[in-house]
Amino acid sequence: MRDARAEKIFMAKRSRFGIKTIYSQPRKVCIENSLRALRNNELLFVPIDQNFGTGGVFVDFFGRKAATAIGPVVLAQRTKATIVPCFIIRQRDDTHKIIIEPPLNLEEASGQNETVTINIQKLTNIIESYIRRYPAQWGWIHRRWKSRPI
Repeated sequence: MRDARAEKIFMAKRSRFGIKTIYSQPRKVCIENSLRALRNNELLFVPIDQNFGTGGVFVDFFGRKAATAIGPVVLAQRTKATIVPCFIIRQRDDTHKIIIEPPLNLEEASGQNETVTINIQKLTNIIESYIRRYPAQWGWIHRRWKSRPI
């Protein structure tokens, strides 16, 4: 996180519960650590509802093109890991419910770029459906559509 104080708080919480953190930068280290985690049969959580700039693909998100990370699909292809969309929903009594969707069946297309784009769009559609169902649950503090297609 850009805010060092917030990062310290979140890191302390993650450490307390034994949750490892893989930072997105430097990119090469991120990819190596992510591959290692998946090959060790560990869970890897990758949020893809963030603006991803020029390194991702542009898919439809609420009717607008949004730069979206391709990591989940590429990592799943390389490691044969299963992509399992999941969401945490706050309940009225201030408890939380974890919703685990069925595994995503990766669709094959004519080329690698098309395969990645189709499957990232499928994941983005699932995220959008949850945001539509639980709009107050989606915490968002950045500009999702900041990057624009060329």
